[in-house]
Amino acid sequence: MIDIHAHPFLIPEIAASGSSGVADFLAMAAKEDVGAVIAAATDIASSRLLHAWAKELPALYVAIGVHPWYLGNVPPDYIGELRALAKNGSKVAAIGEIGLDGNIERPIEEQLPIFLAQLDLANELGLPAIIHARKAGQKVLDILLSRPPQPLVLHSFSGSLEQLEPLLKRGSVYVSFSGSVTRPGARRIRTLAAKLPLENILLETDSPSIGIEGLTPGTVEPKHLKYVARTIADIRQMTLAEVDEITEQNTHKLFGKIS
Repeated sequence: MIDIHAHPFLIPEIAASGSSGVADFLAMAAKEDVGAVIAAATDIASSRLLHAWAKELPALYVAIGVHPWYLGNVPPDYIGELRALAKNGSKVAAIGEIGLDGNIERPIEEQLPIFLAQLDLANELGLPAIIHARKAGQKVLDILLSRPPQPLVLHSFSGSLEQLEPLLKRGSVYVSFSGSVTRPGARRIRTLAAKLPLENILLETDSPSIGIEGLTPGTVEPKHLKYVARTIADIRQMTLAEVDEITEQNTHKLFGKIS
């Protein structure tokens, strides 16, 4: 299995111990059949940090970018800094986590230019974009449909298949399911997991930010990805091995060779 979205730098013991802590984090994940992790940045500082760790750790890949929650930390030449990181080595798998959030104080209108600039950068570099769309799902979909097609991951998306269908028809669009799908009461997400074509499904933990049924936020790590995969398997009436195989195929199709 491959966890395509995690935030190891947000785990206090890893932040304190650096790359050695990440190495332990990856080793524990490997024992649970998670062969690689794409760690998603939230700002320029975490993009730099993850990029440095990934150079040392074969199983770690990174998505670099500025999350809508962290727009107050954006330097003037943030696009130039992201571009330089992406061109420095081969461990940058995506631009992300980027997007829009309708549940924060900063207005969507202020978030929009930075979102669009990073979508343009992903397109320029030929990299997928990992999208955050909380309380702004339809707005994000409308924006994406107004632009030329590009490879996309809708991270922990909670909308409907009907909303997604126009975008899916363009190709290279994926939904990554997180621990939210493990909650029996998460009906919209579980319905999407049941209906979405298998070729559009990816797996993530978003650790440590999103809890898994029985595990609180802050305790989740990539080693727990199997709980997400098992839930998808149960919903789809498939085996865990089948879910593992199809999601790894999808990951490699989108991101290239990830260990």
